[in-house]
Amino acid sequence: MSIKQLIIQFIEDNGPKFGGQIEDHIRSIMGAKASNASRRCRELVEDGVLERELCQIEGVGNKVVKYKIKKVDALSGIPSYRPEVLKQRIFEQSQKSLI
Repeated sequence: MSIKQLIIQFIEDNGPKFGGQIEDHIRSIMGAKASNASRRCRELVEDGVLERELCQIEGVGNKVVKYKIKKVDALSGIPSYRPEVLKQRIFEQSQKSLI
């Protein structure tokens, strides 16, 4: 699996994440440098897959970057890039409406 695929999977499975969290995750799985993960995140933003948002955290002087999935399914309104994740989320939503 490529670093880009791992980043997409990590964000889809865990929701929007800060750049440092993504770097730590990629480093722990692949042993890649943090700068490599940051570069791949920027490329995913350029490709239109991810969205980046600058956030101010209390007690921290500088703003930090949070990444989230940009692509949204038109039918469900669920952000997803991988079809299997979208299918599972649509199924979960339909089950909630049956209860």
